[in-house]
Parts: sequence; C-alpha cells; structure tokens
Amino acid sequence: MKKVGKIFAAFRAWKLLAAATLLAISAAPLSVSAAVVETDYGSVELIADVSSIPQSGGTITVGFYLQPLEGWHAYWTNPGDAGLPVEIDWNLPAEFQASDLQFPAPHLIPFGPLNTYGYSEAILLLAEIEVPGGVETRTARISADAKWLVCDDELCVPDSANLSLTLRVGDGDSNPRTADRFAAARQLLPKQQDWQAKFNQVGDKINVRIETPEEVLSSSDLFMFPGVKRLVTYEEQTVSFVRGGVLVSMNADAQASDKTELPLLLSYTDAEGSQKSVSLLATKGVASTFADTGFGAG
Repeated sequence: MKKVGKIFAAFRAWKLLAAATLLAISAAPLSVSAAVVETDYGSVELIADVSSIPQSGGTITVGFYLQPLEGWHAYWTNPGDAGLPVEIDWNLPAEFQASDLQFPAPHLIPFGPLNTYGYSEAILLLAEIEVPGGVETRTARISADAKWLVCDDELCVPDSANLSLTLRVGDGDSNPRTADRFAAARQLLPKQQDWQAKFNQVGDKINVRIETPEEVLSSSDLFMFPGVKRLVTYEEQTVSFVRGGVLVSMNADAQASDKTELPLLLSYTDAEGSQKSVSLLATKGVASTFADTGFGAG
C-alpha cells in the first residue's frame, strides 16, 4: 500500500524518458505546407504522416504538436482536480472524418494542494483521418481550431490557435520528414488491454480490482489514472497487490453512484526497468462479483 507522495520520483524519471523520446517529435522538419504557430504560452503545429492524400481513399494520421513554455504544462483527457484538455474543432474536406484525439500517458502534476494529470513536456496528439475514395481535387486542406489550458505553479490561462495543413492528392505515400515524430508519439501511447477489471463503492471509497500479468505485480510505482470525472477525488490513492492482480482505492466523489463504467490508464515500471502504460475499461460490479475474493468487503 502506498500514497501518491511516494511515487513522485518515479514520475519524474518517466518525464525524463518522455522528454528524451519527444526530442524526436520536435526535431524533424515540417510536413507539407504546415506552419508553426507561436502563442503567448508556447507553440503548436499540425503535421501529417503522409506526403499526399490517398486519391483512392484510406486512413492517414494527423498530429497536433503542443510545446508549452518552460515552467508551464497542459492536460490529459481527465485533468484531475483542475485543468482542461486540448479540444479540436476540425474543418475537413467533404466526407473526410476525424477520430478522437489520442493522448500519451500523462504524469502526476501537483498544483498547490491539488493533484492534476498532464504534461510539462512537448506532446504530439494523434487523430486518424478517414479519406473517402475518389478525391477529385489536386490538394486537400485540413484545418483545426484548437483550444487548451496551460498552467504554471501559480495560475492557469486559456490558449488557442487556428492551424491548417495542405497536402497534395496522390498515392498516400508516407512522409519521411515526419516519420520519426509519429513513431515517437505512438511509442508513448498507452497499449489497449482487455484485462478484467471491476469497481464498486464501499462507504466513501471507490475500489478498483484489476487482473494483471505477473510483470505488473512486481512494480513498485504503479499508478492509476481514472479516465472519467466525478467518480473519485484525487488527493490520494492506495495500491494493494492481491491474488492475481491489484486493488486501487480512491475517495468517492459525491456523484460516484451515477457511474457504471470506468475507463482507466495504468502506468508502471516492469521488472526490466521499462516504463509501461496500458488502457482498459472497468465495469461496475455487484456485490456477488467480488464475494469469492473478498474484493470490496469491509
């Protein structure tokens, strides 16, 4: 069992690893017809993993790159006690469709007495763009109206930018100038897992039991990032290793009884010292679900 304060060092180590990986994200040249936009609190740009739009249709990946100023940070999808994540309103050619943004694994960022989840390093958020077959124009323009919140140790301010990227229509060839940036960003994405996970509320606690492989049970810095708001409060969490998995407990939010699903992210260091992150879905379980293991009892 451990408190949040005991794992800050592990998160600092992970931030250094993420920062090293993200050097590749920021170092490569720009994609076709893209421009860096400087804001009051950082810089942003839009890049693509292809040099041309596939005329026959298919899927391309577009990345929103955000570099906060030194000393400032941006936020994960669930920012914790405070903050707002990046939101993008896409302006796409007819019949093009954009997926939800894919965020890398966040870090725990204390903000005064609050605990928040986010990034003090540069991030590249990914969106899959579905391209219809039979594109008839010579070029295609992808535009994004982006807004987000950044904070330093004292205050938070909203930021925004209008970004655009123009690509020629061709055979959908990959873009060698951005390949390393996208590879680095994908490396930081949590891996989707189907591990069995259940949660319930006992008194003022939300208990989450997750069946995990052995490498997770040997971790000394496991941390759970809840992916929904108004289920738990964020001041602390305790982690216990139980038979076949882990049990994470956090204080319940006043609206916790309304929730039936809990998307979550687990971060941990494996036995070889590698940082791992996985995403999975926990579902609310009735008392009989946990009777055999004692999960949620007492």
